[in-house]
Amino acid sequence: MYASPDETLAALERVGYFTDLKTATTVYLAGRLHRPVLLEGPAGAGKTDLATSVSRAYRVPLLRLQCYQGINEEKAIGQYDKNLQELYVLLMSKSNQTPDWTEIKHEVTSRAYFIAGPLLEAIEQNQRCVLLIDEIDKVDYAFEAQAFKRACSCFGLGRYFYSFAEMWVDLNENKQPKSVPSLPAWALPKSHASAKQPNAAGKSDRRPSSSSAVAKGPLDASVTTKIEGNRQELGQVLYQSILTMVAQVRSARDIPNQQLQHSVLNWMESATRGMAQVRKLAAEIPETKFYSILDHHGVQSLAKVPNFGVLKNLVDEMTDAAPGSSAA
Repeated sequence: MYASPDETLAALERVGYFTDLKTATTVYLAGRLHRPVLLEGPAGAGKTDLATSVSRAYRVPLLRLQCYQGINEEKAIGQYDKNLQELYVLLMSKSNQTPDWTEIKHEVTSRAYFIAGPLLEAIEQNQRCVLLIDEIDKVDYAFEAQAFKRACSCFGLGRYFYSFAEMWVDLNENKQPKSVPSLPAWALPKSHASAKQPNAAGKSDRRPSSSSAVAKGPLDASVTTKIEGNRQELGQVLYQSILTMVAQVRSARDIPNQQLQHSVLNWMESATRGMAQVRKLAAEIPETKFYSILDHHGVQSLAKVPNFGVLKNLVDEMTDAAPGSSAA
């Protein structure tokens, strides 16, 4: 670390990156405060070159994650070396002793058999490094939801937020953590702190977690298919909002039992009818009025309606604005 923005500027110039004091100050503060730097600009503006120059100026390793549409968590975090796992299992099964399959399973799923990607490699560095995540705007929703969630919960990123004692987290047969980590007080939202305050009877008002309260049971694959069939009509945002609100899951395939499946489906079908009504009313009212109602609720387009409550408000206001309504 350099002692000042001026020293940082001089160091960047020594490695051939000529910039202004404002950029050097940003780099200096990011290093001091352990914060990322977000660069935006056209191709050739020097975004990637700044990262490589910082690594040379600070004499630290440069790790790069090149993002693209369709990238998955294996490219970002890493994956198990299946050939090495199979070789170990083969050698142990042919040994003179009776194989201890529990020990073998524990061994082949350890860190030693995992090939680290850029994110995990950066975490495991014993010294400072520069992690360049290039063209992050090209990643899709699936990558954001899966790769970073997996990194935070299982591969160590969560140690910066959660009280994880180990790098790896044991999962149960449903691929859920056996023990639920807790956030430190400074990272909790204010609403969470107030929710744990005792009520007048001296009992906590905090509701139990749905993951521990909801029983798992047999599922109906046809209902899952019907639920997923509403995604295109509702848009990913509203679709995901209903899944989270009703069942507190990220995917229709993670709904724990048939009762919740049917509850989610009812909400989805109701929202689909509401969306169809909105589109019908949009064709009847003036275009300026239509966009005025969307702006009033902070909705950029019908594909980005945030939740069921906003959808209901859209239906009500557009109904009032439609020709022939009593309010009109």
